[in-house]
Amino acid sequence: MAVVTKEEILKIANLSKLWVSEEELEALTRDMGEIIEFANTINAVSDSAEEFDGIHRLSNVFRPDEVIPSYPREKILKIEEAALKKEDDPLSQARLADIQKELADLREDFGAKKAQWENEKNAIGKVQELREKLEGANADLEKAQREYDLEKAAQLQYGV
Repeated sequence: MAVVTKEEILKIANLSKLWVSEEELEALTRDMGEIIEFANTINAVSDSAEEFDGIHRLSNVFRPDEVIPSYPREKILKIEEAALKKEDDPLSQARLADIQKELADLREDFGAKKAQWENEKNAIGKVQELREKLEGANADLEKAQREYDLEKAAQLQYGV
């Protein structure tokens, strides 16, 4: 244990130009000793412990920052359109015309994208149907081969 003497505390107080009573001197001596002892404990632990980066050593555990709008653009434009319909000044009317044009463009883009999605969805449905038919034909072929119905197996396999 690191011992701090009363004389050392008095020297520190003298250098700091502080007056210390006898009661304060006892308390300061005890407190300073505890502080130095704690600092020594921390030094001993930090010298013996390896550096700790984390359990899994991940370089970046955060997702990348992405800017996303708080409201869809169409919803914002509809709110602004409703507000501007109440106004009658020329600037508001010009802005209203711009908003209505932009809303029409957005609806047109949405319609085109929805049509594309429907086409892709239908194409995927057709592919799934064909896969099911192919799996059914393969199951029939395996069944015919297991039952030694070679004529049916050849017909299924080669279309003869």
